[in-house]
Amino acid sequence: MLSIANLRTLVCVAESGGVRLAAQRLGRTPSAVSMALKQLEDAVGSALFEGDRKVHLTKVGAFTVESARNLLRHYDNSCASIRAFARDEISRCTVAAVTSFAGTVLPEAILRVKQRSPNFEAVLREIHSVKMSDAVADGLVNVGFGRIAVVRPDVEATPIMHESYAVVCPVDHRFAHFKRPLSWEDLAPEDFISNESYDTHICAGLTKMHENARFHVSSASSAFALVAAKVGVTILPQLASRIAPGWVRFVPLEDPEAFRTVGVFVRKGRNLSPATRMLIDTARSLLTEWADELHVVDLK
Repeated sequence: MLSIANLRTLVCVAESGGVRLAAQRLGRTPSAVSMALKQLEDAVGSALFEGDRKVHLTKVGAFTVESARNLLRHYDNSCASIRAFARDEISRCTVAAVTSFAGTVLPEAILRVKQRSPNFEAVLREIHSVKMSDAVADGLVNVGFGRIAVVRPDVEATPIMHESYAVVCPVDHRFAHFKRPLSWEDLAPEDFISNESYDTHICAGLTKMHENARFHVSSASSAFALVAAKVGVTILPQLASRIAPGWVRFVPLEDPEAFRTVGVFVRKGRNLSPATRMLIDTARSLLTEWADELHVVDLK
């Protein structure tokens, strides 16, 4: 059986770069740390480090460290929930969200829950939509908010809003002065910066732009930076305009198919804590209040 304590020691050694530094961080002797690693290697049935200095991981060691990190996050989260339950204060919620939702709806939702429940605790992680189901199913978070893409059978994704995509360009770009929505023909001559905020098959126009893109980024902040540098233009959901820097503009698209559906992700069959339910309900209420301002359609 693999020991949680030994797995935690392994992660610390891997992150510290050696046994001695890890021992200092853990408040243990180097010999005790070495013994924990030996016990773990015996349990795994393979060497975790190359050589005796415990600096370079083997392939098995690297896989074990990554798996241990996920396990320890889940373990620590479960322990925190158990302690809260024992105090009869189910006030902790771990939540994942895409960047635009995390930067607009969730801050106000968390504030309102905090005002209603003084003991409320929240841990917020920004995760891409394609990884949302795994994070919820694996217990890394209690709830997720993101674009409904691939959903695992053990996860329930309930739509809560629709929002349109818009073209993002510099403030002095010709698009910024258009008095009408943009067509895909307008975008055809432009250098396009693709990103991970959309499903590449939501509409034919975006599919073509994505396939011909010369630049790709994985985050909204990187997209904003390349747009500001005048590398090209990109497409982001309207919600992202709330966290956009002042040197970019969001210009609407005329294609009615260029939208995404954002949902709330929970694990099927799992009882949600009162804090998690309160956060979900509050986020829904905010979407109803802010529908016009955020340019979204809330789904009640």
